[in-house]
Amino acid sequence: MHNAFRNGVAGWLNWWCTWSSPDAPLIVVNGTNYEVAARLWAFSGYFRFARPGAARIDSSNDVEEVYVTAWENTNGTVAIPVINAAHYPYTINVNLAGSNVNHAVAYLTDNSHNVTATDSFSFHGHRFTTQVEPRSMKTYFLSRQ
Repeated sequence: MHNAFRNGVAGWLNWWCTWSSPDAPLIVVNGTNYEVAARLWAFSGYFRFARPGAARIDSSNDVEEVYVTAWENTNGTVAIPVINAAHYPYTINVNLAGSNVNHAVAYLTDNSHNVTATDSFSFHGHRFTTQVEPRSMKTYFLSRQ
C-alpha cells in the first residue's frame, strides 16, 4: 500500500472477507464469530487520518527499512504514516516547513496495539524528533492548537 501511494495511486479499496482463511484475508468470518487481521489495522493507519480530499505532500527518508508518506487534509491537519520494517527502533526527524501545525498525536499499530494513541506533544519551529518502534506502523496526526 505504501508503494502504491508513493507512486501516485489516488485511492485504495480493499474489502477482503472470507468464511475460512486460505489466503490470509483481512477479516475471517466463522459462523457468528470473526477475526480481524493485523493488516486491516495498518490500513486504518492511513485511512483514519488521511481523509477524502487530502493531498499527498512531499516526504522523504534516507533509511532503507523505514517508509514515510504524508498527507495534508482539506482542514489543514496533516497525517504522516510511518512504517518501520526493521527489527529495531528508529529515530526520525520531521520537518514541516510551510505548515501551520504545532501539535501531534502518535498512533501505534503493532502486534500489541491497533491504532492506539501512544503519545501527544506540542512542538515549535515546524520540527520534531520521534521514535518509531520496530516492526510497526506509527501514524502522526498533526493539528493546530
